[in-house]
Amino acid sequence: MERLIDIGDSVRFQIASRAWQHQTYECDINPANQSVLSVRVRPAR
Repeated sequence: MERLIDIGDSVRFQIASRAWQHQTYECDINPANQSVLSVRVRPAR
């Protein structure tokens, strides 16, 4: 199965202290049916 990985750094989540934290995300996408296979999010550096 072919898989594309979309990586970006333009997402923010509000954490417990109500502050906003920038995150880096990665999405594995199946281009044949345009579905998302998995998503990973981690704090940006």
